[in-house]
Amino acid sequence: MHMNLREFLCNSAHVNSLIAIQDRAINPSNASLLGIRWQFDRDDLLIPFKTSQLHATTKRTALRALASTYDPLGLLTPFLAPVKVFIQDLWKQNMGWDVPLEKPQLDQWLQLVANLQHPIPRIRRLVMPAAFTSNIVELCVFGDASQRLYACCAYLVCRLPTTVYSNLLMAKSHLNHPKPITVPRTELLAALISIRLAQYLINHLNLPISAIHVFSDSLIALHWIHTVKHYKVFVQNRVDAIRRTISEIEAQNITVKFHYVASENNPADCATRGLATKEAKNHIWWSGPHFLRSPQDQWPDAHIDFCVPPQGDDEVQSEYVEVQVAHSVEFKSVLPFPVTNSYFKLICITVYVLKFLRRRILERVSSSTRVKIMSKLPSVELISSSCTIQASDVDAAENLLILTHYRECEPLLKQMELTKFNAQRAQDQLIRCPSRIGPIERSPILLVPSHRLTYLIVFHHHYSSHHSGVYQVIASLRQRFFIPSIRKCVANVLRTCVTCKKINGHAYKYPDMPQLPPERTTRSCPFQNIGVDYLGPITIGNPHTVSNKVWICLITCMSTRAVHLEIVLDNSAQEFLLAFRRFVARRGTPSVIYSDNSTTFHAAENAITSVLFSSNSWTAISNYCVKHKITWKFITPLSPWKGGFYERLVALFKTAYKKSVGRVVLPLNQLQTVVVEIEATLNSRPITSFRERNAFAYVLRPIDFISPTVDIQLPPLPSQSDPIFEVSHHLAPWYKETLSILDQFWELWQSDYLSALQERQQTRIRQPKYSTATPQVGDIVIVADDKLAHGQWPYGLIEKLHIGKDKSIRSADVRMPSGNIKTRSLTHLYPLEIRAATSPLRNEDTPSAPASQRVQPSRVAKSAHKFISGK
Repeated sequence: MHMNLREFLCNSAHVNSLIAIQDRAINPSNASLLGIRWQFDRDDLLIPFKTSQLHATTKRTALRALASTYDPLGLLTPFLAPVKVFIQDLWKQNMGWDVPLEKPQLDQWLQLVANLQHPIPRIRRLVMPAAFTSNIVELCVFGDASQRLYACCAYLVCRLPTTVYSNLLMAKSHLNHPKPITVPRTELLAALISIRLAQYLINHLNLPISAIHVFSDSLIALHWIHTVKHYKVFVQNRVDAIRRTISEIEAQNITVKFHYVASENNPADCATRGLATKEAKNHIWWSGPHFLRSPQDQWPDAHIDFCVPPQGDDEVQSEYVEVQVAHSVEFKSVLPFPVTNSYFKLICITVYVLKFLRRRILERVSSSTRVKIMSKLPSVELISSSCTIQASDVDAAENLLILTHYRECEPLLKQMELTKFNAQRAQDQLIRCPSRIGPIERSPILLVPSHRLTYLIVFHHHYSSHHSGVYQVIASLRQRFFIPSIRKCVANVLRTCVTCKKINGHAYKYPDMPQLPPERTTRSCPFQNIGVDYLGPITIGNPHTVSNKVWICLITCMSTRAVHLEIVLDNSAQEFLLAFRRFVARRGTPSVIYSDNSTTFHAAENAITSVLFSSNSWTAISNYCVKHKITWKFITPLSPWKGGFYERLVALFKTAYKKSVGRVVLPLNQLQTVVVEIEATLNSRPITSFRERNAFAYVLRPIDFISPTVDIQLPPLPSQSDPIFEVSHHLAPWYKETLSILDQFWELWQSDYLSALQERQQTRIRQPKYSTATPQVGDIVIVADDKLAHGQWPYGLIEKLHIGKDKSIRSADVRMPSGNIKTRSLTHLYPLEIRAATSPLRNEDTPSAPASQRVQPSRVAKSAHKFISGK
């Protein structure tokens, strides 16, 4: 770092004398510490009260006056609390920013400012003794709340054998929501920010804190925290957050304990009610209550059992009685709605259960018991005695299923406002929505959209209509059923159809393109970082034998974009190594090699075939790379855009070859000549736009970095003879000029070529449609395969996600039905939005699949179940 550190200052005169004069603070009396003035000789912090010096005439100036006092630690919270309440009152009155304050508001502001005119005590920067060596360091946090504010303050307590130090460390306060809220709930919020403040301090202070004590003057809030009951959502969420924070703190071997404190001994009380500056001297706000300096067993109210609810207080009961009542009246049917994904199978199961009751139960019980069963299950009487399923049996079972789903959805039916749909109970107790056409018995039956039965019926109509679309399924359903918000319901069901997803689904959304690798944007020697690809095959003619095929090994430099072409006679690893050795002998040994993934090359028209990267062949190539310290990197299979820097050169070679050779079959020696000439052409292509500098017009080309002095567009050399045969005093200037020209090329490469790369604004691959689902380990997906029809693509299970340097997921390892693991890009994975039932890699904290997704039903039939009639 090239920074001149200066203006050193210390609270020790001896240390200040050891600092060089030019490095001492110029004006030590105005020294500040992170924006707060510091009186170094007394080691005190001076926080100026600018709020009391400003006059507020509008809401804007009042807020400016409040924000003018910089207090990041919240040490002045009690003095600024009334000002915060005043600002909130202005917001509640919907006053404009620059609307003048009325006289009552101005009088209130003047009274607030008058309470801030007295100086506050100096704040000691040192909160614990300098020579403190004991391990007994405790953090005591007090919380309190009022109708307008809730706040907390933390004290660091250091216990020595002879004395105890207790000093204010930090404080926080929050305004209540404008919507009215009960005081016990506000006290619970105060306890929540208290435990969070404690967690923040232990994470940022390098102190051996052994225990945390949280104090509150609300027995109700303490009772909620220490009891395990079902509370209302607001209370339950805050209690759960407090317990989670406690668990995280205790995981660091720090004990956490809650205490009750009376309001007169609670220093956070003044932070919620306000404090005038004239009362600040010797106030408990700065050091906490006196009992902190006593042993813990002498603290007041130390033996209160918070598990016992406060006597005579209805606030505790009102938070969980309603939940208990709701749980007690909840009806759960014994009919097997979640057992199957088929509505027809559900009907058959219900019919067989009813037949069993009719033939095996009703015939063996007394008449009184039979009457009770018939009153609870009138559908039993409608079931035929035949062993096979009759049409009347299907109607009886369907009526029973619909009536049962009414009972399970009774709270929802009350909220649906059935009168809006003109819904009525028919003679068969089904809720129908009559119209002006036909009697009520022929009217559509009401179904609750969120129930499992509705899902099965909608999916049954979708399957019966050969997986038709939303509107055709709606038309089929409306002949018998009425479903509120039917289009949304049908669309949600059809979205879970695996068959439709397999045909019409979309792949995962591919993230934005990452930053270019450093090999593309960093100056390096030509062909130090390369990409390798095969192209072909090319047919060659032979006058003595039949025609043969050869391939072209294309090697390109990632930074200079130069290209090197080698002809290989076959697909063997030996031929590739020979071609690669020829490249190394002429261009040097590379450091990094990029190429297509070995598992993608199965056909002759692709680059390196599977023969090259077979287990035996790849061993020889791998050993060669290890010997010469070469790093070989593979791109994701079937993702050619990741190797675009060499795929583009493949296209350029093919274009040049087709236009120059056409359909002519060349002998090998002529083909070698043509390939080298095309290589020269590709290396002479411009990679920057036309520029005119120093009276010489030129463009930057890859060959300029390989042979900078042979370019005819460069400035001409002196008109002497060949410098190789000149004397030494002519040879040195020529060598320096060559280096200068090469440096000019690299400067042009950095200024023009990299700028051209930066101007490319495309950050996304072309993906017109994609799924909004996020890939997760354990997801079942359809793996795209260009060799198969869309409907025959195999399924796969995601076992691993590859996360890039930018924290984005672009590929994943997928287990195929054969058990093989394949790496595929997200553009080749089509999610089904279902998860494996037992995934060995699934984390216990991973949330389960939503209710709207299709999941494999549990096989409850394997375990014994008793049939219990509903009450």
